[in-house]
This record gives sequence, C-alpha cells and structure tokens, in this order.
Amino acid sequence: GYLCVKGRWAYDYAQSADRLKQPLIRRGNRYDAVSWDEALGYIAMRLSEFRDGSFYGLGSTVATNEEAYLFQMFSRVVMGSNNLDTTARYSQAPWQRAFTQSFGTAATTNEINEIRKMKCLMVIGANAPETHAITSYWMNLAVKTHGDPAHLIVIDPHWNLLCKVANVWLRPK
Repeated sequence: GYLCVKGRWAYDYAQSADRLKQPLIRRGNRYDAVSWDEALGYIAMRLSEFRDGSFYGLGSTVATNEEAYLFQMFSRVVMGSNNLDTTARYSQAPWQRAFTQSFGTAATTNEINEIRKMKCLMVIGANAPETHAITSYWMNLAVKTHGDPAHLIVIDPHWNLLCKVANVWLRPK
C-alpha cells in the first residue's frame, strides 16, 4: 500500500513548468532547442562514431527481460560490440549469492513492514533513500515509532537522507 518516493511525491513532474518540452543539443557552452528529427539524427551520427568496437553498454537491473534483450541486440547488432554488462553483477549478485548460501533463497527473510517493529537498525554502505525508497520509509517509521530507544546506525562515508534521522552516523575514511 505504499509507493516509492518517486511515485508518491513525483507525480507533478509531468506537468511541471520547468520540464523540458523539446530536445536540446549542446553546442559549446550552451544548449540549443532542436526538433526531434534533428536530435535523433544527431544521436545516430554520434553513435556511428563508436561502431568500431569502442562502444560499451551497461544495462540496468530494473529493465525487463524484453528490454535487456533489446539492449544487448542493439549493442551487438547495431553497434557491433560485445562489450556489455549489467549492474546486477556488481550490486545484486554479491548479496544474492550470500543469501542463497545462508538461507537457500536470494530473497530477504522478513517482510518489509517488520522493519517498523525493529528497535535497532544498521545500514552499511547503502544509500537507502535513493536505492531502496520503501525500505528507507519503513526505517524512518521505526525511528519515529520507537523514539529514543530505537536506534538507526548508518555506516557510510557519504551523507544521505537517512543520516538526518540516524542516532549515529559513522563515516569511515
């Protein structure tokens, strides 16, 4: 019943007066408004410069199977490059392997709403508000629900929104 931050508060982006309404091409230090035909032609021309095998594509973990298939076909057939990868190898694979070895499944062992019942939470090296918005929401609720006895410990060299509500922010070098 809860939406991520983008779905919950970002619905007005589509109607924003500041939203781009046409493509822009950078020319020197300025951006010029151009037609869609000119923008697509420019993209095609610039991409053709990398059809010598120097193209590298990095796919997203949130792409559907169909989108991932189209991405790799574009990389291989159109760009003539086998240089492609996915962020799943770097961000998803390590924890999935650890969970499978430990619990027999690559999924969390608790339901997300159980986070609210926790009296101590520790987040290590993860920007939960940016990458796990719903989890971050439930962490905030846990801190607010339990008040002083609830502890949120963030261990990360980089500040993120959870540091605002954390009882302790450890910033290793």
